[in-house]
Amino acid sequence: MKRIGPIRSAPEGISKSVLIHRPESRVKPFSFATPPLSPALMKQEKTMMTPQSDGSCPFTAARRMAVRLVVAATLTIGIIGSGAGCTLPAAKHPATTPTNGVPHEYIIGAGDVLEVLVWKNETLSRTVIVRPDGKISLPLVNDVQAAGLTPMALKEQISKELKKFKEIPEVSVIVTETRSQVVYLMGQVVRPGPYPLAPNATVVQVIAQAGGFTPFADHNNIVILRRGSEGAKEQRLEVSYKSILAGRSKKGDIALQAGDTIVVP
Repeated sequence: MKRIGPIRSAPEGISKSVLIHRPESRVKPFSFATPPLSPALMKQEKTMMTPQSDGSCPFTAARRMAVRLVVAATLTIGIIGSGAGCTLPAAKHPATTPTNGVPHEYIIGAGDVLEVLVWKNETLSRTVIVRPDGKISLPLVNDVQAAGLTPMALKEQISKELKKFKEIPEVSVIVTETRSQVVYLMGQVVRPGPYPLAPNATVVQVIAQAGGFTPFADHNNIVILRRGSEGAKEQRLEVSYKSILAGRSKKGDIALQAGDTIVVP
């Protein structure tokens, strides 16, 4: 507390002396601790701090402090980000599948949509649909068998044909739509219709995709109609949903094939 002299003119009721409280400021100066450097960085820093033959120093003390502050800020942001559940995006690598999630071992079928790309040749590049006879038509090479081949095998086949006209053809085959790999679900299910056939998909899985049975469905008399090979008779497979759940079905949950029709009475 500090007392100062009396005031010459003061209003009535107020003392002629005033006590003024001046608390001392104890604000600590801000300091920023720089993180320690690794041995490798310390060695590199020492090299950069060494004066050159001409007397110049490429890395001054001021620059050194600036770099350390940047490193400290980066580490701080990384710690805060990790605490908040943030992660850095993973590096992008070339896809291991031709495109659209279609595996390399995918077998092309009739109705599939293919994009054939020939590098630096837009005339030969085009989008085609596999015909019912399993072939596609391309400039120069005319008809090429596509059904029954993988995208990689078809690429090699087209490249072989183009070598007759082009020295080193760079060809890519991309499956943009898999229309051949579908099954058909009809009858007493919530959403009947065609469904894409996933690898190793079963009857129960496809019915689940369709939303399950309606209240009037006959669970014990499900029928799968399967087309035979050329000239073969169509197969009729009976499935009991309740037997599958109880583990009494001899065939179990039947794996589906492309083109199968599932009928739920």
